[in-house]
Amino acid sequence: MRKIKNPKITVKPREVFYQLKRGQKLGSLDEDMIEEILNNSKPLALVDPACVYENISCSEFLVPGLDFALNASALSAKSRPGTISCAAASLGDHGFEAALNSLGGGSMETSRHVVMAWGEVFLNKLCCFADNLIEKEAAEESLELGLSQALDIGRDKALIEFLWQRLKPEEKIGVQLKTDPLDGSLKFWPVLSKIWLVPWLTKKEKQGVRSQISSFLQKTNGNGVRSQISSFLQKT
Repeated sequence: MRKIKNPKITVKPREVFYQLKRGQKLGSLDEDMIEEILNNSKPLALVDPACVYENISCSEFLVPGLDFALNASALSAKSRPGTISCAAASLGDHGFEAALNSLGGGSMETSRHVVMAWGEVFLNKLCCFADNLIEKEAAEESLELGLSQALDIGRDKALIEFLWQRLKPEEKIGVQLKTDPLDGSLKFWPVLSKIWLVPWLTKKEKQGVRSQISSFLQKTNGNGVRSQISSFLQKT
């Protein structure tokens, strides 16, 4: 298991601009306005970013419940990968959520959107940072990374419970599972946290997955999935 604490990550106003645009929350904001909001709110001082990951033999998933969940995650091609990296990342919280709550409503809502978008970009970069480290480890065995799969608490409960015991994210990086008082559902806290899986594949297996994805995109016009897999296709 490997833990990474406070990696050097920067988020530029332009990246926040496009994140807001994708989320249809840009409004009349431009990059200069976004930069001013970030300079005033100083979100980097409010987070404690960290990630943890472990490379696990696929055989450990081959038990009732987990095997079904792994198939449902669509990670494995016809030949199941021998190793799957399991990772958790979080921005941590040194006042980030309180700052978001203080910005909610009225004229401050725009600032809240900007700070939240900054956090979303930061989390994505943190996950990519971990994936790059994992990719180097896979390369040492002449393997490549397949398509990563973010886990959803509602959909992937069995997998998350298994990984919670392996990764110990609450102990290692402060991620908790909390019950939402409004609807009783389980949620990650801090809110900007993520658990995901990524398989190690041979080049041949990866090309096979690429062909399957390309065929799927042609059939569906990429609805709802194109943004998730575009970077994967570009690397293959």
